[in-house]
Amino acid sequence: MEGAPSSNGCAAQRLVELARQAEFESCNKKGGLAVPLPHTEAPGYLVSELASRGVRMTRQRRAILGIIETASRHLDAAQILRKAQKHEPEVDRVTIYRTLTL
Repeated sequence: MEGAPSSNGCAAQRLVELARQAEFESCNKKGGLAVPLPHTEAPGYLVSELASRGVRMTRQRRAILGIIETASRHLDAAQILRKAQKHEPEVDRVTIYRTLTL
């Protein structure tokens, strides 16, 4: 079945694709790209996508995904951790990496 995720690898690949799309669109808004980009998904898409795949949505994971979706530029894991801990102090580095691999 084409387009259907067959493993966590597909889910991780889709998450990376969505993050790249958001990054490119944010660059486009700042005048960084001259190429028009496709319309992005609605806010909360990552949460709903992962929840539909049976991934447990904890407060920490929701905070991490919200930061990824609203980032105006590419963030590395350390930057995501710092921002997430402002909203949810219990967020741990391992939670960041586990969420990024989904």
